Amino acid sequence: MEAMDQPAGVDILLVEDNPDHAEFTRKTLAADKGVRRVFWVKDGEEALDFLHHRNQWSNPASAPRPGLILLDIHLPKLNGHEVLRVVKSDAAFRSIPVVMLTTSDRKEEIDATYSVGANSFVTKPVDFREFVEHIRLLKRYWTLASQLPASEHAQGRAPKETAEPHVLVIQENADSRAMMQKAVEHAGMRATAVASASEALAIAESTALDLVITDVSLTRGEHDGVWLLNRLLERSPDLPIVAVASHEDRPHELVEMGFAGVVFKPVAAVKDLVAIARGVMRR
Repeated sequence: MEAMDQPAGVDILLVEDNPDHAEFTRKTLAADKGVRRVFWVKDGEEALDFLHHRNQWSNPASAPRPGLILLDIHLPKLNGHEVLRVVKSDAAFRSIPVVMLTTSDRKEEIDATYSVGANSFVTKPVDFREFVEHIRLLKRYWTLASQLPASEHAQGRAPKETAEPHVLVIQENADSRAMMQKAVEHAGMRATAVASASEALAIAESTALDLVITDVSLTRGEHDGVWLLNRLLERSPDLPIVAVASHEDRPHELVEMGFAGVVFKPVAAVKDLVAIARGVMRR
């Protein structure tokens, strides 16, 4: 319920009921130059009050739209999963990256957070080196969030698109490929859709891209989505690449490899993917 001032950077909403963990996390964040302020709330209901400017957070100037949410899984009143569902179902907030905080390393719990829309997770108490690595993976989200005009932060609006971003979609299934391309174009972005990693790499070598959405389990040709990820990041380390994965894949492992986000097959929630894409694209 306090703000910690930094001269520049991103505003972070920390949702944590344990005061000791909260204080340790805030000190860890203070060491990163990309952090502007940290707003701490103690339960899930207060987190939603902050985002929706209710009760003690009714003044938008005191509760700016955060560029990142650090969300404990085990919270009183509303738990982290419930808060995450609300955030990711709201068009005004779903592009905000959410990092889940957990004392458990159980894969089923971690993967459950990804299936709801979490962008990453950190094990508590927060280790500085681990956190810095997650920040590296999330910098592409932060860049856009920290450049929002103050009026948009205050009013809680999603960022405006100032140009037509170019999105490359890699999907072997023709119907899925056409559907994803259409969804991206309907959202006001330019889409190029191909069926193989080799085709995608050839396009990336000659075209400026803002986002790549690739199936992880590509079988056409010799290369899969992970191979493509590595080749693309060698050329453009800041290019956000979103994985389209099956429920058998471990999303936390894909994020650790360098994917900016994960969406599950069948890609029924393409609109959500597009909303998240707006938050990961570099400008």
